[in-house]
Amino acid sequence: MSFIDGRFLGVYRTTDWSNLSGLDVGLITFNAVEAMIWFAFAGYVLVRNRRGHRSAMEYTYGILFVLFGASDLIECVQLSNPLILAKAVILVLLLLFRHWTMARYEPRPKLA
Repeated sequence: MSFIDGRFLGVYRTTDWSNLSGLDVGLITFNAVEAMIWFAFAGYVLVRNRRGHRSAMEYTYGILFVLFGASDLIECVQLSNPLILAKAVILVLLLLFRHWTMARYEPRPKLA
C-alpha cells in the first residue's frame, strides 16, 4: 500500500469482538446510542413531512439523518478515513438542508 493509499484509505480502529476493552465498550455504546438519536430525528422529520409538507426536500433531510445514524453504526465496527469523509459530507448536507428547510417553512425567526 502506498503512502497516498494509506492516507486516504487508512483504518484507525477496528473492533475486536473477541477481546473488548473498556474503551471499546464505551465507544460502541456511545455510537449505538448516538445512532438511535439520529434515527429518532429521522423518524420525526419523515412523520412531520408525511403529515404536512410532503416535500422532497424534507424526505431528503430525513434520509440524511438515517445515513448519519448508519454511519455511527459502522463506526461501532470500524473507524476509517472514508467513514470520516462520509460523515463530514453528510453533516454538511444536514446543515444545508436544515437551513433550507427553516428558510422555506419558517422564514421569520421564532424569537423576533
